[in-house]
Amino acid sequence: MHHFNFIQFFVTVCLFYVEAVIHFNIGKKGRLGLSLPKWKDNKLILGVIICFSFFSCLLTNIVQSVVDNLNKSS
Repeated sequence: MHHFNFIQFFVTVCLFYVEAVIHFNIGKKGRLGLSLPKWKDNKLILGVIICFSFFSCLLTNIVQSVVDNLNKSS
């Protein structure tokens, strides 16, 4: 069984956060930007990103384990 990949998790969170801030600025100001949202909005954005990054890492581990088991039995 594979271990949880913390590097994958943190890289995903960081990159998705930058993307989310860009999308936030497009929605708020109608243009590209990197100005940070208010803390209330920031918490919501980070919470969603952290949850989905965590589930993505778990799903990756499960799929990798299944693929490894299928390769062993072949």
